[in-house]
Amino acid sequence: MNPARPFLRHFSFLFALALTLLFAIPNLLLHLPPTSLAPASRVRERDIVAQLRFLQDAIDYGAARDMQRLYPEGFFFQHVLTGLAWCDLARSSDDTALRREASVAARKALQVIESEEGIRIFPKEVTPKYGVFWAAWTSLLRGRIVALERVKTDSDLFKKWRNGLDEIAMAFEATENPYQPSYVGMAWSGDNVMAMLALASYDQLLDTIRYQAVTRRWVTNVRARLDPITGMPPFELEHPSGKVVKSTRGSSQTLFAWAMTEIDATFAREQYLHLRDHFYAQRFGLPVVREFPSDSAGLADYDSGPVFWGVGASATIVTLATARRFGDTNFAQALESTIRFFGFPISWNDRTAFALGQMPVADAWIAWARTSTPSTDIHVQPWDIPFWWAWPIHFLSLALLCIAWKIWFAVRKRA
Repeated sequence: MNPARPFLRHFSFLFALALTLLFAIPNLLLHLPPTSLAPASRVRERDIVAQLRFLQDAIDYGAARDMQRLYPEGFFFQHVLTGLAWCDLARSSDDTALRREASVAARKALQVIESEEGIRIFPKEVTPKYGVFWAAWTSLLRGRIVALERVKTDSDLFKKWRNGLDEIAMAFEATENPYQPSYVGMAWSGDNVMAMLALASYDQLLDTIRYQAVTRRWVTNVRARLDPITGMPPFELEHPSGKVVKSTRGSSQTLFAWAMTEIDATFAREQYLHLRDHFYAQRFGLPVVREFPSDSAGLADYDSGPVFWGVGASATIVTLATARRFGDTNFAQALESTIRFFGFPISWNDRTAFALGQMPVADAWIAWARTSTPSTDIHVQPWDIPFWWAWPIHFLSLALLCIAWKIWFAVRKRA
């Protein structure tokens, strides 16, 4: 007997078996119950806390610095998203222990992004200081901690929060340009909308109109500069000229629509419907989000994350938050299933990680997205997803498995 034949027979069997597990488990994950949209759901709290505890462990082992080596704001996003997810999860909870744990974790995240390491890559010479990206996300986290802890107005945190917001407001009041720089000479619409969200969150929390004039003027200026084809803001611009460098992107537009829900409900609804028209798609039945509009194509970069077959990984993950925010339940639930299909979450010791824990910043985005709950002011017609949306990927998986096992039978027969 040829000694190679037993090896081929065993190898082909193991290959077919591994492929079976590789396809069977993700297909089963498509049918797990989605994260509850109810803010006070105990199941929701338990599921997301498990993910956040994994993130805390990962950060302790240097995950944020590892992510910084992959793209420019990896360190910052690892901390700020984890902090925001803790706050958004705990704000609506009556669990004292959860609120305490969230407060400690969020304070720790804030301390890091305000530290020398947290500001190191951001420019000091622009307005607001360190750029609108750093100022917006940092102010947003400060505000979420204030809301979670019900911080008094005479506290140091509250004063720092308001001073930071005043600096943001003054930067926008000084110009008609609605896009302030994140880096010298460079501006992004997604960063600027987060700055407006930070201002609007202050007025909403304290029931004031301190920044109302700034946010309304900003919306007017943005509306005057929308892309004439898509009706959406550009992705990247030169500053201060305002020249468009890159047109609308899915990863930015979905964040833009999500943030607008607290700034201007009418404009938010318009932008979300544009997002659905130009970026929502399906691949083998799985709902996904394109990085580039449906009539165009492009290459992946630091901002988009991986792009395959036109589908943006970052855009798809962030849209989970946006679809949930707009109450687009059918799409949100199916989209979360898609993320599970590709992310292959595993749980152990009250911890949950996606992608075997190898990309913690993606886990942070997913955890943040899962904390998003429907807006009370905006309602949209759900995106039409047929009840059989998962069948195409099931059939494709079954066909591949049949081929793998057919190869094993053929090898076995020859051996």
